[in-house]
Amino acid sequence: LKYFISMYITVSINGFERKPLRKKMGKIQYIRKNLSIDEIAQYIKNGYVLSANFTEDDSTVIRQTQRCYKNFKSTSLLMIDLDGEVEYGLNELIELLEFKPSIAYSTYSHLIENKGNRYRLLYLFKEEIRDINQYKEIYQIISNSFPFTIKDNCGRNVTQAIFGSKRDCILIK
Repeated sequence: LKYFISMYITVSINGFERKPLRKKMGKIQYIRKNLSIDEIAQYIKNGYVLSANFTEDDSTVIRQTQRCYKNFKSTSLLMIDLDGEVEYGLNELIELLEFKPSIAYSTYSHLIENKGNRYRLLYLFKEEIRDINQYKEIYQIISNSFPFTIKDNCGRNVTQAIFGSKRDCILIK
């Protein structure tokens, strides 16, 4: 992805200092933006929520209830959530992986309350994925290549919200 210029992704209108509670997640609103990898990294470090695209209009506000399979348009990102299944630091983890993520970062709950290492891996694609089954196949190929089992396969769901993190999170791109 050294030649990566920008991509359309849907981003929450507001960032969060901590992961939003479930009861507040339904109130999150999103808008589609054309972002560079550096801008995506900044959104992550400011607690914004990333998402697949559910509109092709940059001025349409997307509500949480609209982020569903029937409204899915495209995505250029795929997320893998690691919830304590690895004992490695983020640099070591990336070295172990056959398919290197475009962005890897520590989550809000990384090393908190005995939860262990919690990382999120983002794979960014030049070409938009417009087919849900193709997305799932790509997810399966990447996740099956890991030298450990993933506990939470929420990233297999193209409609999954991808939470950013705090300003001082570990982030590698």
